[in-house]
Amino acid sequence: MSILEYTMFTLGYLVQYGWGIFYLFYNFNESSVFDDTEEAKNIGRFIVVYLLVIPFITSVLSALGKWIDDKGKFTAPLII
Repeated sequence: MSILEYTMFTLGYLVQYGWGIFYLFYNFNESSVFDDTEEAKNIGRFIVVYLLVIPFITSVLSALGKWIDDKGKFTAPLII
């Protein structure tokens, strides 16, 4: 991989997780995390969907695209 590919790979993860974590702290206040309220349930859904499911789906689609691009061969960038 070239330096540009490493840079784009790193920036992709920083954007995905950075905005998710920023929004989590920006939108939800600390006192509502430990309450049994609807907002606490929304925080849980937010973490699962935006910080686990969406990054997993984008990683799988990127790996699939890389696998197709490499004509079905497993290469180091696919594993990363």
